[in-house]
Amino acid sequence: MSFLTFAENGRSASGKTKLFTVMSAAGGVLGWVSWYAPWRKYCAAVSSPDNIFDPTCLREIADFCEKQTKEHKA
Repeated sequence: MSFLTFAENGRSASGKTKLFTVMSAAGGVLGWVSWYAPWRKYCAAVSSPDNIFDPTCLREIADFCEKQTKEHKA
């Protein structure tokens, strides 16, 4: 069971990569996933230092970032 939702939120300024919003099951914004050029992969950023993630949520975010990176590089 997932407690997170990943919503596509447009494209980067260059138009080359996608932007995503990470939301809780209740609809609150927890952070974002976007392309991080120095590392050449999708990475996550949190919207507040008060957001708390358990290992399950962190794995889900990591899996999502890895999936988007693979799709982008394909």
